[in-house]
Amino acid sequence: MSFNPSATTVDDKATPARTTVDQQVSAQGPAKTTVDAAPGPAQTTVDAAETEAQPYRRHNLPPGLASRYRLMDHLGGGGEAHVYRAVERDTGNEVAIKVFDRQPRYAYPLGSPEHRRAFQHEHTVDIIERVAEAGVHFEIQEYCRLGTLERLMEDGPLDADALKQVVSEVAAAIESMHPTVHGDVKPSNILIRTMKPLDLVLTDFGLTTDLGQRSRVTNTGQGTLAFRAPEGRTSLRPSCDWWAFGMTIAQVAAGRHPFQHADGTWVSDALIEEHLATKPVPTEQITDPRVRTLVRGLLVRDYEKRWDYRQVREWLAGGNPQVADDTPIAHPAANLGAFEFEGRLHRSTASLGAAMQESAEARRVAQGQRRNDLVNWCEGTPERGEVKRIADAASSLGPERCGNAALLATRATGSSASCSSVAR
Repeated sequence: MSFNPSATTVDDKATPARTTVDQQVSAQGPAKTTVDAAPGPAQTTVDAAETEAQPYRRHNLPPGLASRYRLMDHLGGGGEAHVYRAVERDTGNEVAIKVFDRQPRYAYPLGSPEHRRAFQHEHTVDIIERVAEAGVHFEIQEYCRLGTLERLMEDGPLDADALKQVVSEVAAAIESMHPTVHGDVKPSNILIRTMKPLDLVLTDFGLTTDLGQRSRVTNTGQGTLAFRAPEGRTSLRPSCDWWAFGMTIAQVAAGRHPFQHADGTWVSDALIEEHLATKPVPTEQITDPRVRTLVRGLLVRDYEKRWDYRQVREWLAGGNPQVADDTPIAHPAANLGAFEFEGRLHRSTASLGAAMQESAEARRVAQGQRRNDLVNWCEGTPERGEVKRIADAASSLGPERCGNAALLATRATGSSASCSSVAR
């Protein structure tokens, strides 16, 4: 018998295919579908007659897991995994089972000291076990029947007391994980364990990265763009989680995300990226001045000046930590705006040139529209001619032969390198 993770049953090959329109089980036995007009071969133990109709589901469980868990309803999913509610057959306990669409890469082995430190019961959903069977990977997790933080937002923005509880719970959870980075903090990844008292825990660690081992985005995705920090495009660091936390609090406080329209539709990804390259996140929809200050501190685009747990804790205690100025500053001589690179906003060719020459990510700016943006950004500077000459050479030679550090080989950084001298 072969296992097909996209099937709805685990029938033996000889068993006729079943549809999803089965009727309730009658006193004489399971009702037959129109496909099953004639009695078929005996069912397997996995397909034994149930006492209630089964809901449609995209995945099923392989025999080993199916002998222990009964898969129930689909809770949600995305491009990397799907999560189902399941019931343990022996105990009747409910669990959540995540079915991965591809092999996951975990930051730590389950049960290791590093895992116990980063994933504490008080702050993160419990991971019961990880299973690989029939070529598919599964994770058995604690099931939180009260749903996600989004449930608390169903009736609109939270009041001040409830919002402060959310800030305290989620900030402590994020801090408990660091320096391990969650990588995808957002309302749908924050579960309600109990309502009174409010106990919130983090879940969905598909992007979780151990910065002691690697600092680039190396897992199966890069987080949700509407919650992704500017530097998150090229690297994961603790500051990315605080940015996502700021976006989450902005959404909870205002009843909608800063890049979400009043009708619930979203601003396009391209416009979000364009906005963040030049302007701060809009916070006008947040009516409480103190909450607006919290969000502004967490959404400073320069990650070195962004709030973290120290400032959040001070804010919770009634303090007023300073918020860095995030207003675009025009260059006085060349009227330069800000050029974003690896999450930092640069307002001089000297600053950008130094950063690009130190980064392995610099080659990416040599490609496509970003190369043109760089040339246009240098308009009016003494370096513009040299930058354009090198950019044109990069276009014809390709990024393999012309490292992007050459694009900012400017007199301001004391370099006069050409494409041939910096090829890597």
